[in-house]
Amino acid sequence: MNDLLNTIFGLGAGPEAERALGFGSPNAELTFVHPLPAWAIVLILVAAASAVWWSYRGLPGPRLSRVGLTVLRFLALTTLLLVAMGPMIEQTTIRTEPDWAMVLLDRSGSLDTRDVVEPDTGALTARREQAGAMLDRGREAWDALGDEKQLVWMGFSERARVLSRGPTPEPTVLARTPGTTTRLGEAIEAALDEAAARPVSGLVIASDGRSFDPIEPELLNRLTSAQIPIFAVPLGSGEPVQDLRIAQVEHPDAVFGEDIVPVRVRLGSAGFTPAELAASGARVELVDHATGRVLDSAPIEPRHLDAGGGEPGEWVSLRHTPDASGQRRFDVRIALSEAGMRADLNTTNNQAPVRLTVVDRPLRVLYVDGYPRWEHRYLKNLLLREESIVSSSLLLSASRRYIQEGDELIASIPSTLEGWEPFDVVILGDVRAGMFSPTQLSSLLAHIATRGAGVLWVAGPSATPSGWLETDLASLLPMRPDAGGSQPTTGVWEQPVTMTASEEAARLGVLGLGEDGAGWSPRLSDPQTGWSRLQWALQLDESSFKPGVSVLATARPVDDGDQAPIVTLMRYGAGRSALVGTDEIWRWRYGRGEDLPERFWLPLIRVLGRGTVERRAAPASLSVSPQSPEPGTPAQVTLRLFDQATIDTTPGQVTLVIESVSAADEPALVTLRGSGDIRTGTWVPEQPGGYTISPQGLDLALAQVRTQAQVLNRSDEQRLLDTDHQLLASLAEQTGGRVVVPGDFGSIPGLLPNRTRTIASPPRQASLWDRPVVLILLIVLLTGEWVGRRILRLA
Repeated sequence: MNDLLNTIFGLGAGPEAERALGFGSPNAELTFVHPLPAWAIVLILVAAASAVWWSYRGLPGPRLSRVGLTVLRFLALTTLLLVAMGPMIEQTTIRTEPDWAMVLLDRSGSLDTRDVVEPDTGALTARREQAGAMLDRGREAWDALGDEKQLVWMGFSERARVLSRGPTPEPTVLARTPGTTTRLGEAIEAALDEAAARPVSGLVIASDGRSFDPIEPELLNRLTSAQIPIFAVPLGSGEPVQDLRIAQVEHPDAVFGEDIVPVRVRLGSAGFTPAELAASGARVELVDHATGRVLDSAPIEPRHLDAGGGEPGEWVSLRHTPDASGQRRFDVRIALSEAGMRADLNTTNNQAPVRLTVVDRPLRVLYVDGYPRWEHRYLKNLLLREESIVSSSLLLSASRRYIQEGDELIASIPSTLEGWEPFDVVILGDVRAGMFSPTQLSSLLAHIATRGAGVLWVAGPSATPSGWLETDLASLLPMRPDAGGSQPTTGVWEQPVTMTASEEAARLGVLGLGEDGAGWSPRLSDPQTGWSRLQWALQLDESSFKPGVSVLATARPVDDGDQAPIVTLMRYGAGRSALVGTDEIWRWRYGRGEDLPERFWLPLIRVLGRGTVERRAAPASLSVSPQSPEPGTPAQVTLRLFDQATIDTTPGQVTLVIESVSAADEPALVTLRGSGDIRTGTWVPEQPGGYTISPQGLDLALAQVRTQAQVLNRSDEQRLLDTDHQLLASLAEQTGGRVVVPGDFGSIPGLLPNRTRTIASPPRQASLWDRPVVLILLIVLLTGEWVGRRILRLA
C-alpha cells in the first residue's frame, strides 16, 4: 500500500530513492503545515456537507444523480480543505550517542625511577612497572566499560598519541618514548581534541605528575565548562627521591710526574638525611679509567651536601700522584654500599671524567739567596734530596761573586729569555735587587709572563720584598708600591706569630700539613707547641694588594691579635708568583723532622712550575653563573684577569662571542664591563645545548681564553625525579574528579558519570498538497460535477 501511495504522489523515486522520504519511511508521519483541531475539521466538513446538500436539495432531476453531484462537490471541498491545511510527510530521526572515556598513560623517562615499594616483598620497583601492574589488575572492569562507552587509551611524554581504542592495552604500550620531558598540559589538550565535541564522561590521568608545561587557566575552564572530571592516578612515591650527584670537579690541566694532583669535587644532593647518608656508605673515589683501580677516596659527610637555600656544601678533596706520563684519563665517581645503591635512585649523574697531561721530566728550579740564613740551608738541602727536582742554588755577595750548590751548576745568572728557559721556578730569597742587572730582571719577567714559569719570594729582614718595589719585578709582588702613600706597604710583626692555611690553599692542593697529608694541622696554629711560633714574619696589609691576589695562609700573633696575610699567590702572564712572608719555616723541623717543611715547600714550588707545562693556560678565566643556566634565564658571565700585566692593558669593556656547539645559529655577542681584574655581563641563552664562550678583539693571549657552558633544558626529567602528586590532586579537585590510588584503578569505571545523550536530527519534510495528483483530483472532481450539471440541464 505504501508503495502504491508513493507511486501516486511521486515519492521515493529518482537516483536517491533510498534516502527519499515517503510513505512507510522509518519514523515518518502525516502532518500539516496549518493543522486544525479535529473539532474544527468536523465542523467545517459538517458545514460543507450541509451546504452542499441544501444546494442540491430543491433542484429538479433524478435523486440518484443529485446525490452523486452532492458527493462530488463535497469531495472537492474536502480536497480544498486538505490542500489549505498543507498536508506533508515529516520524518524525525532520534539517535543515542555513547559517551567517551579518555585514559592518559604517562610513558616518560621519569617512570624508570625505582621508588615504589612492593607491599609484599618490600623491594623497590619502577613506576613504569607499577603502571603495568595497574593495567593488569583493572583489565576486567575496563574491558566491561568498553562495551558501554567509547574508550580511548592515549600515551604521553613530550607528545601525546592514541595507543588503542576499546579493550585495555597490554603493559608493553608503556615502553619509554624518546625525549627528556613530560608535557601534561599538551596531553590533556590532545585528549580533548581527539574527543572533539563528543560527550566525555571523564579524563583519567595515570602519571607521576612530573610536567614541564603550565596547566593554563583556559584549559581548566574548558574542562569545567564541559563538565569533564579528571580522575588522577598518582604513580611513584610521594616522598622526595633520594639522589647524590657530582655537581662540579676542579683539577689542574697539566702537572709534573711527581706532583700531588689536587682533585676537588662538589656534590649535589636531594632527600638524604645524615642518618641515611651514613647508612649508604657513600664515598667519592678517584679511579684510573683504564684499570678501574681506586687511587684515592674520601667519605661523603653531611657537610659535603647541599646546605639548603641554594647554598652548596663543602668540597671533597682527593689527591693522586700520577705514575705514568702523557695524556691521562681518570674518573671521579660516587661509590655506594648495597643499601646506598637502593637509596640513590638516579645513578646517571654519579660519575665525571678528569683529563690531564702528565709531563715526565724533573722540575727545574733556580734558587738565589743573599746570605746563608737558616731557611736557605734547609731549603737548598730539601731541593737536593728531592729526586723529582733538578736544582741550582746560588748565594750572591755584594761583590757579585757567588757560591753555588745543587744538582746542576750554572755559569752565571741568565740575562736572556733563552737563558731562563731551562728553569720552571725561580726562588728569590733575601737578596738585594742590585745583585741583578736590568737585562737579567727584564728577561726574567718576560720568562714568567710568556713561558709560564713561576717565581717564589722568600721574605727576609734585609731586602725582600721591600727592596724590590722599585724594580721591574715589582709587578710580581702582591702589593702596590704606592698603596700606603707615605706609609710602608709592608711591616714586621712585633711578636711571634702562628700560621693558618686558607680555603684557597686547599683548592690548589698546597699547604696540606694535616695528619693525613691534606688540610691544615691545628698544631701549627697552636703557639703552645713552641716550635710552631714564627719569630720573624711580615705583617702584610691586604688593602695594598693588587687585584687577583689570593691569600693562601694568614698569620696571627700569639697574643691573639688581628690576623694578616703571610702567604700569597698571584698570576702574571702565563706564570705565577708566590710570596712567603717569613723565613722561619725551618722551625717546624722540631715538630716532625723534615716532613712538615717538605710538605710546605714542595707542593707550593710544584704549583708555581705548572705554568711551563700549561702553555695553553691563559692569563684569565671565564665563568658562567649559574654553571648550567636554563633557556630564558639570565646568567652572569665573568672574565677574571689573573696577572697584573693583563689587568693593566685590558679595556674596561670586553665583547664575548657565544657560539653553539651543535647548532649553526648566528653567534651571540655579550658585552662585559668593569675595572680592575673583573669584567661582568649578562647572557640570556635561548636554547638548550653546549656553548663556547670566548673574548673578541683582544690580544692573542686573551683570545685563547674560553669556557664551555651547558645550557640545561629546564624540562630535563633527570634533573629532578621527585613526583608531583600535588599537581594531580589539584587537577582532580578543580574539575570535580577524584584521586584514585593505582591499586584501585579498576574502580574508576564505576565512578565515571553517564554522559550518553539522545540527539534528534532536524525533521525532513515532503509536501503532499502541491503534488500533481492533488491537482488532477480537483480537476476530476470539479469536471465531474460540471458534466453532471450539464446533463441535468442545471444552470
